Amino acid sequence: MGHQTETSDVKVFLYQQVFESHMNTQQFNFKMNTPVWLKCLGVMVLFCLLTACGGGGGGGASSGTQMTVSAIAPPPPAITLNVAEYGDNLSITPSFNFGTGIISQTGSATQIQATSGSVISITKPTQTTTFKLTVQYQYQDPSTIKPSNLSGSIETTAVYTVTPTTTPPPKPTLGITATNNGVTSSTSITINSGDPVVLKPTFSFDSGYITSAEIIRPKRASDPGYSPSALPPETVSVQVNNLTTITDYPLETTRYTLKVYYENISHDIQTPVNKYIEVVVVSSPGKVSIGGNLTSPRSDHASANIPSSPLVLASGGTSDGTTVLKTSEVYDPVNNKWQLTGDMKIARRGHIATALQNGKILVTGGYDGKNALATAEIYDPSNGTWTATTGTMSLARRFHTATLLADGRVLIAGGTVVGNGDPKITELYDPIDGKFYIGTSLPEPRLGHTATLLNEGKVLITGNSTSGLDGKKTILFNYLPCTPQPCTDSSTIIPVGSMLNSRSNHTATSLTDGNILVTGGFGNGIDKAEIFNITLRSWSATASGMNGRHALHTATLLQDGSVLIVGGYDGSTPTNIIEIYKDSSFQTGKTKLYNVKYI
Repeated sequence: MGHQTETSDVKVFLYQQVFESHMNTQQFNFKMNTPVWLKCLGVMVLFCLLTACGGGGGGGASSGTQMTVSAIAPPPPAITLNVAEYGDNLSITPSFNFGTGIISQTGSATQIQATSGSVISITKPTQTTTFKLTVQYQYQDPSTIKPSNLSGSIETTAVYTVTPTTTPPPKPTLGITATNNGVTSSTSITINSGDPVVLKPTFSFDSGYITSAEIIRPKRASDPGYSPSALPPETVSVQVNNLTTITDYPLETTRYTLKVYYENISHDIQTPVNKYIEVVVVSSPGKVSIGGNLTSPRSDHASANIPSSPLVLASGGTSDGTTVLKTSEVYDPVNNKWQLTGDMKIARRGHIATALQNGKILVTGGYDGKNALATAEIYDPSNGTWTATTGTMSLARRFHTATLLADGRVLIAGGTVVGNGDPKITELYDPIDGKFYIGTSLPEPRLGHTATLLNEGKVLITGNSTSGLDGKKTILFNYLPCTPQPCTDSSTIIPVGSMLNSRSNHTATSLTDGNILVTGGFGNGIDKAEIFNITLRSWSATASGMNGRHALHTATLLQDGSVLIVGGYDGSTPTNIIEIYKDSSFQTGKTKLYNVKYI
C-alpha cells in the first residue's frame, strides 16, 4: 500500500505541474474577468483528460513539453544450482528467493519443475551434460495505477556441467589358489607328475550379481573327443561355487583359468572376467612317500574308489589274522589322511567292494570268522552309512569277483563257495530293486581269477587256482541284459584262446586302446606279462618281461596310459619292487601312487 500511495502522489504532483505549465500558454490564458465557475470547470476538464491519458504519458500532442515515465524492473532473484555426484546418481538442489524455477538439461526435451531447496535425484548421464536452472519472475510497471495489470517478465539462469569420469565400471573381485603338499600359491606352483593339486576359487561382487563361474583347463589326450589339431584348442570346464575346491592330477604343465560371469546393478550383462594360475609339472618320477596310517591294521579287506571323488573306501578285513572287522575308513590322498566312517552291518574278510553307477559302493560275501556270507550291503558316501541289500546272494561265497556291467548291474562270479552250492553259478545284482538273480553258469569253477569288462560289454575271465583245472584257460562272458527282472539270463559263454602262461592271483588291466594287460600271478607267469587283443581274440607276450616276480600285487592305469605295478609276493615273501609298463616294456620306477580324477 505504501508503494501505491507514493505512486499516486507522484502522479498528482505531475498533473499539477502540467496544469500550471499549460496555464501559462496562450491556449489556456484565462482572462481575469472570467467567471469563477468557468475557471473551475476548465480545471476539472483538464484533470479528467490527464487521468484518461495515463498521466500524460499517452495523451495527445500539444505544443508544450511532454513528460514520459519509464518502467523500472526490480533486481533479479539470487539463484544457485548445487549438484552432488554419488556413484551412478546425481542430487540436484536448486535455490532462489522468488519466482518460478525450471531445470532443463542438454539433449533432453524434458523439463523439471523446481522448488527452491527441494532435492531432485536422477541417474548420472553417460555423456557430458549441462543442467540449467531458469527462474522466471514478473514485475509491475510503476507507471500504471491498477496493480493487477502485470506488464512484463524476466528470467535468470544458473548452470552446472556433469562430465562422466573415465574410471571403468566396477568388476567382481576374484582369485584362484593351488595347493600341493601343504604349499599354497595364487600365481604358480610346481608339483610332481601325477600329484594331486587342489584348486580353490574365490569371487565376490558388491556392485551387482555373480551369475556363474567355472574353472577351465586345456583338453588332454585322455579326455573324450580330444583333437590335437582343433583350432582354437579345446578346453574342459567345470562349474564352481565360491570357496569350493576341485582336485586334479595333471601329468603336464597346465594353466587353470577361473572365469566369472556377472551383471551390474542395472542388470546389464557384462564381459566375463578371468583369473588364472599356472601349475608346473616336473617329469622326474620322484619317490614313493609314506602314506597316512590306517586307523586299524587290515588284511583280507576290500577297497574301492568312491565315484566322482579322489577318496578311497577300505572296509572289513582282519587286524590280527583272527579277529574279523566291520569297521570302515576313508582315505583322503590330498591330505594324506585316513578317517573312520560308518561300520558295516556285518564283520567281513575276503569280501569284494564294487563302485556302482549311482555313486554308492556294493560289498558282497566274505567270511565273518565262522561262516561264509551270502549277504551284501551298500555304502552311501554322502552320509557314511551302510544299508543291507533287499536280497541276498543265492550262494555264500568269498574271494569271488564282482564286475560292474555297462547297464549298472553287477556280475558275481566264482570264488570259494560253501556247502553243496555249485561254484560255477553266476549271479547278477540289480541296483534298482536291490536283489540278486541267478545268471549263466561258468564252464568250470573259478578261484583266484580276474573278470574284466571290455569296451564291447563282454567280460573277460582269466586264470584259475582251482585244483586240477587249467590256469591258462580264458573265456568271454557275453552278457545280454535281461529286462525286466526276474527273468532267465540269456547270456552266453564264448571260449577264446588260452593265455601263454598259467596264472592265479594275477592282475588284468584295461589299456587306453581297449586291450587287456595281464601281469604276474602264482604259476609259471609270475615274472611275465601278456596282452589280450580284443580284436584278434588272441594273446601275445609283451616286448619285455617284468623286472621282478609279482603275485597278489596291484596294477593301476595312470593318466598317461602307463600301468603302475606295485609290490605283492615274489612267490613266497613280500616284495617292494615297483615297475612301470609303458610302450610295451617294463622299467623299474619310483613314483607316487594316487587315485586318478579328472575335472
